[in-house]
Amino acid sequence: MNMDFKRKLPTPKEVKEMFPLPSELQKIKLQNDEEIQAIIRGDSNKLLLIIGPCSADREDAVLE
Repeated sequence: MNMDFKRKLPTPKEVKEMFPLPSELQKIKLQNDEEIQAIIRGDSNKLLLIIGPCSADREDAVLE
């Protein structure tokens, strides 16, 4: 296969370095991560929905 790369995509680490998350948002992310882990472990009775961006362009479609 012959490929010609125009530019290299940044790695996730490089993106994090280019756009650091403010400490306030880091705390929110950690809380969300803990809540998601609790759902996956079965420690929470909440429902976790994972919806891709292509199916979440309209709220009515997501709710359907």
